[in-house]
Amino acid sequence: VSGDLIDVASSTPNWSLYRSAVDAAGMALPFYVDLPGNHDDPGRTEHYMNYSVVGRAISRTYGYWDQVIDGRRIRIIAADTSRGDDYFENPTGFLDSAQVAELISELDADPAQPDTTIMMGHHDFSGDTEEQLQRLMAHVHPVAYLFGHRHSTDVSWYEDVLMLRSDTLGSSGAG
Repeated sequence: VSGDLIDVASSTPNWSLYRSAVDAAGMALPFYVDLPGNHDDPGRTEHYMNYSVVGRAISRTYGYWDQVIDGRRIRIIAADTSRGDDYFENPTGFLDSAQVAELISELDADPAQPDTTIMMGHHDFSGDTEEQLQRLMAHVHPVAYLFGHRHSTDVSWYEDVLMLRSDTLGSSGAG
């Protein structure tokens, strides 16, 4: 899930309902990766850490996971592009160089090499995210980048990377 997990970020009842829903559905890493979006209380992560699948599992907002399916290692790399202090100060997202450096260091230290890599984040190539997303993509060579933010569906290409933007909670994209 590429962010905007709930409607009202500071609402503990909304976060509790979200956690109940994912728990009841048996959602867990690595098949279910829920990244924070700009509506999920940017700059403050206490609700995300307590109620999201990723936050509860690894106590941070980004990371990577491998899953072997039919003998092929698929790597999911999740970047937190919603790290700005305030959505209104930075509506196009922010992916800092320290996060990218940390991910690259961890990936380089992992002896397991994936057959396929998929990246995900909340924002597309706009604003402060573009340079760092491109840096990470150049290092890991993903086949696809999954993201949301604009609440509409779109499919495009960036070089040889399939860019898939999802609608709100998987909506149809109509409108």
